[in-house]
Amino acid sequence: MTVACWGILYLFCPIFSHEAIELPVHICRTPSISQPCLDALSKLPRILFEEEREAFQEAEGKDSDLLTQIHNGSVFSKSLSRFMEIVCGPMMQAIEAMLEQNARKIKQLKAEKRRLEEALS
Repeated sequence: MTVACWGILYLFCPIFSHEAIELPVHICRTPSISQPCLDALSKLPRILFEEEREAFQEAEGKDSDLLTQIHNGSVFSKSLSRFMEIVCGPMMQAIEAMLEQNARKIKQLKAEKRRLEEALS
């Protein structure tokens, strides 16, 4: 798979130019999630929440009547509820499934360890 990325190139003069660069992307399945991916995944809800909160605060900062303020508050609440439903819910389910899988693997490895220790005795 190839992804086209846009970047700004700064060549030997102070004039910026935009150029599309194709980068090859290789997607590999791994048995577990890497620590950088887990860190990024755990930061995602906070980032999205902050973006929503900033948009709400920007809308609240403007002079508006009571009805507009109530509307903005309800839109913010609905946005957060939808965010929890779409992002946080499935993420928690995936993490719980990984936890269960890890517990099964630990149990399996302990049983194998006991079997090997008995074989050595």
